[in-house]
Amino acid sequence: MSLDPAQASDGFSLNVTREIVEGLVQFKQGTFDIEPAIAQSWSVGNGGRSWTFSIKHGLKFSDGTPVDAQAVKFNFDRWRLISNPYHGNFSYPYYIAEFGGFPGLIEDVQAPDPYTVVFTLARPFSPFLHDLALPSFGIGSPTAIRNDLAGFAAHPVGWGPYTLGEWVKGDRIVLRANAFYPVRSIYTEVVIRDVGDPAAGVRAMMDRVADFSLIEG
Repeated sequence: MSLDPAQASDGFSLNVTREIVEGLVQFKQGTFDIEPAIAQSWSVGNGGRSWTFSIKHGLKFSDGTPVDAQAVKFNFDRWRLISNPYHGNFSYPYYIAEFGGFPGLIEDVQAPDPYTVVFTLARPFSPFLHDLALPSFGIGSPTAIRNDLAGFAAHPVGWGPYTLGEWVKGDRIVLRANAFYPVRSIYTEVVIRDVGDPAAGVRAMMDRVADFSLIEG
């Protein structure tokens, strides 16, 4: 299990990371429609090869550092460029699957100003926006990644409704409301329990024995 969304390949990990690390866009709840997340708007040009995203102003990662165009560029360059010092020896399974390798479909990423990101694609690619809404492409704090590349998978820092409070492997993950997130969470703390036996997990739900707990603020 990994809580770096770029490395995670299982549904449980990605369900957790999407609460901690959001991307440029996201799926509207219950649909496949796209709505803003870090980006407030976007446009496409050059016959479908150029995508320009406008970043919301004033956003902060949970470590207090700015969510800006350079942060977005940092993450995509880390994923797509083998030569990037923060690429590491990681697999990036969803980047490879969706964009065809390194650098793959995304030829270039530029941040001409603090609130604009421009992607240049090798060819028009109609699923591009929907791919960016996948939790695998959540934008992590460049400061956190630079400070502890190997540890980011266990201590992710992003822009999302929750932060990682505690992870006791094989037992529980504790999420706490992110003070820097613009929408106040209903629950100040969420505890996700690890039930190793699927049958035991089903019995716990049927018996109304919580495999997670919620604390309202």
